[in-house]
Amino acid sequence: MFHLSLILNLRQLPRNILYTSRFTHTIYPLTIREIYDKKPLNQSINLIGYLLNVRKLKTHYFLDLFDGSLTNNQKHLQVVASLDKHPSLPHLTYGCSINVQGKLIRSDHPKQEFELQADNIDLINSCDATNYPFKPKLEQTLLMLRQHEHLRLRSTFAQVIFRLRSQLMLSLYEYFFKHNFIHIQTPCLTQNDCEGGGETFRIQPYQSQTTSTEKEYFNKQVYLTVSGQLHLETAANGFGRVYTLNPAFRADKNLSRFHLAEFWMLEVEVAGRYNHLKFSI
Repeated sequence: MFHLSLILNLRQLPRNILYTSRFTHTIYPLTIREIYDKKPLNQSINLIGYLLNVRKLKTHYFLDLFDGSLTNNQKHLQVVASLDKHPSLPHLTYGCSINVQGKLIRSDHPKQEFELQADNIDLINSCDATNYPFKPKLEQTLLMLRQHEHLRLRSTFAQVIFRLRSQLMLSLYEYFFKHNFIHIQTPCLTQNDCEGGGETFRIQPYQSQTTSTEKEYFNKQVYLTVSGQLHLETAANGFGRVYTLNPAFRADKNLSRFHLAEFWMLEVEVAGRYNHLKFSI
């Protein structure tokens, strides 16, 4: 359960707690990343993730478990399970999601520090290994990722992009928070075009069920915002230092790969006139 008090008390938290994964481990399920950080050897743990690979050696199965918490899916947690204790192991394939409980023990393998000795394995979601696109050691091309949008965030390439984006946003928030800026969430639906900042997307009128005529949804023309500048200037009159990091939409007539119809834009407003003002993040 998410506690609002955690947000309200962020200013009183030590800096090393606020910006590390250790801040969340007490209220959220354990992750593989936290296992690598804390190394809770000889302790019983519970993990949820999906399998990158399944290997069988005699009566034992070796499962490569990944949950998205590590920066590289080549680094995973090996789960060791016995066929005698888990008769459902032959039904597990790469790509399927499982919930595993067991004890973390030190591994005998020279390239592996520890492994999870499974006591119980529950199959959450099965996977058709024949049609699963991200097979082990198979190159994942950009075309393949575009064809399987619901699975592409399991690829290393896509995860690196989103991790970089997440870290960039965190750095921006941290910078402006440090310099006493207020974050303003400017609206995405607006009546203005922000001083002609770009071609706008208009909210389409709808067909009235009573009169069978077209009506404006808000009884006036409304657009997707091209910029939050005007709202931000108004906020600066009250707070002095404000910024926004919100989606912007541009209906550029030159439809090409050089123009984005939707993107996120950082905008900053400071009340007063400061010709010398420069930002260095």
